[in-house]
Amino acid sequence: MFFGITVIIPLWLETIMGYTAFLSGLTVAPIGILSLVIAPFLGRALPHLDARKIASAAFLVFALVMFMRARFDLQTDFWSIVLPPVIQGAATVSFFLPLTALLLAGLPPERIPAATGLSNFARFTAGAFGASVSVTMWNDRAALHRAHLVEQITDYNPHAQSALAAMHAHGLPAQQALGLMDQLIEQQARMLGTIDLFWLSGVLFIAMRYVPGGDVRTLLHEHGPMPPARAGAIISAVASALDAAHAIGLGHREVKPTNMLVAGRVAAWMGRADVAAEVSRELDAEGTWGRAAGAARPRSRPSDIAPGGRGSSGSPAAMQRARARFTAS
Repeated sequence: MFFGITVIIPLWLETIMGYTAFLSGLTVAPIGILSLVIAPFLGRALPHLDARKIASAAFLVFALVMFMRARFDLQTDFWSIVLPPVIQGAATVSFFLPLTALLLAGLPPERIPAATGLSNFARFTAGAFGASVSVTMWNDRAALHRAHLVEQITDYNPHAQSALAAMHAHGLPAQQALGLMDQLIEQQARMLGTIDLFWLSGVLFIAMRYVPGGDVRTLLHEHGPMPPARAGAIISAVASALDAAHAIGLGHREVKPTNMLVAGRVAAWMGRADVAAEVSRELDAEGTWGRAAGAARPRSRPSDIAPGGRGSSGSPAAMQRARARFTAS
C-alpha cells in the first residue's frame, strides 16, 4: 500500500484536483526534509537500539499520515496536502534504515553488493505489485461510488433537481447541465475512492503490529511454561536455523528467548541482527572487533569473543566441538 499510495496521490492531484505536474511534484517533495535531518542521528544510534521496535513505531507514523489524508476533500488547500508528506519523511527513514540494517547484518563485505541488489529487486517487485493492486482498487471503488451517486439523480430527489435548476438559471441548456452534473459526480466518486484507500492503508499499518506471534520471552511471560511438545518444536526450529547459518560460515552470539520469534504454533527463527561472521577470524592484531562483528557491538571486549570466551560459543567450530562432546557422552 505504501508504493500504491505514492502512485495514486499524483494521479489524484492531476486528474481530480487540477494540479499541474510541477505542483503535484511539489506536494510530495517535502518527504525528504525530515528524512535528511533524522538519518544521521538514527544511523549513529541504531547499533544501540532494537531495529524492530523502530520499524514498528514507523508503522504508527505511517498510519497517522494516512488518517490525515483520509480527511481530504475537493476543497483541501495546498499546504494541507503538503503537511502529511513532511511527517511521512520521519516514518520513511525510521522504517527503511533499520530494515536495511537487518537485511545486511552479519554479511561479509564481499556479499553486501549482491544482498543489496537482491533486496532492492524484491522491494521494487513487491512495490510494483502493490501499486497495480492499489490502482485497481482505486478504480473499482470510484466506480462503486459513482454508481451510488448516479442513483440519486432522479426526478424525485429534491437536491438533484435543485442543482439542475440552478444550472438552468445560469443559462445552461439541459444537456450541458447534465454533462456538468456528470463531471461533478466523477470528481466526487474519485475523491471518495481515494479516501477509501487512505483509510484502508492506515488500518493496515496499525494491524501489521498485531499479527499473531512474538518472541519466546513474551510468550513465557504471558502464558507461563510451555507444553513439552511445543517447547521441543521451537528448539528444533531454532536449531535448524542455526545449522543453516553455520553451513554457510555464519556464527551467532546470543541465543536467548528475546531473539527467538514465534509465528503460529511451531515456526521460530533468530529475530535480532546478531548474526556475524565467525568472530575468531575477525580479531585484528590489537584484539578488537573486525569489520563484521565490530559494527554490531563495538563495546564488546576481546575476552568476550576470543576463542574460549563467551562469544566463541556461537561460532560454527565451537558448536561442532560441543556436538562432538555431547555425542561422545
